[in-house]
Amino acid sequence: MSYANKKTQFLNTTQPLAFRCIPAKREEFTKAIEDRQISPTLIRQRDVALCGPAAFIYCMARENTAAYGEYVLDLALTGEGNLGGLHVKAGDGCRNAVLDNRIEPVDWVALASLRDDTNSVAAMDEPSDQFAGITTGGDLKKWFSKTGWFPGGIVDTSSWAASQSLDNLLEVNLRSANAYVCLCLNASIIAPTSGEVGMNKIGKAHAPKNWWGGANHWVVLGDAATPGVTDNKDILITLPKQTPQKYNPGPANRDLLLKGTLSFSCYSWGDSIKHVDDRFKPVLTEEFLRYYYGFVIATK
Repeated sequence: MSYANKKTQFLNTTQPLAFRCIPAKREEFTKAIEDRQISPTLIRQRDVALCGPAAFIYCMARENTAAYGEYVLDLALTGEGNLGGLHVKAGDGCRNAVLDNRIEPVDWVALASLRDDTNSVAAMDEPSDQFAGITTGGDLKKWFSKTGWFPGGIVDTSSWAASQSLDNLLEVNLRSANAYVCLCLNASIIAPTSGEVGMNKIGKAHAPKNWWGGANHWVVLGDAATPGVTDNKDILITLPKQTPQKYNPGPANRDLLLKGTLSFSCYSWGDSIKHVDDRFKPVLTEEFLRYYYGFVIATK
């Protein structure tokens, strides 16, 4: 059934919907879906611990806007939905969560359902859940793989505890063509986060870690806000008196690159497109690596 037909069914059915958070004015819900189909950066986790699902669903909304819309409406109608071969079923707690304006209903339905279905222990049944919202690189790899939309393969180099090397970061430049690139970070490098402590990692004033100290956030590399627009998905480094350049792993001048200024843009939290130096200017490559924990790349 097409999105248009499912929308008609959703607006006109007299049967109870699967999620209690869906507004009484159902047109508000379908408009929110369609706004996100036009501009996937509107998909927002806000302060809810759903960065992994947000990164993945952002990629899906860009890859197949119709499938994204059908997925959300199917969940709203039945509590179950599909993205290609990925089947998602939300549990009772997730479907009956009280949101308290912490996240938009359309985003809770799309993101929390995915996280809840994947969890084997902790249910994603309220916006304040932190542990239940954790997404590993293995989760992202499995989600991308199950869609069946990425025959070029999915590569996961992420780690929650061990920060990564310059070669790992520059490997992104070898793999980013025709792919979605999710970077695993400690979010304090790009924006203030909850639970920050005064553990200065990069020698700059007001450059903290959070209490965990390791990875705690997923972003999607690139600056395209709308489907069909080509991203700039390169990791660029600027050396003194030079213009920004794309480098690949194994450069002879790696010591210079570590002292170079890093630049890239990314989708993060749904708060519009961010840049790596939005919080600290400039960010040197060696500074960023202390907050960088690998990638998941899905190639079409």
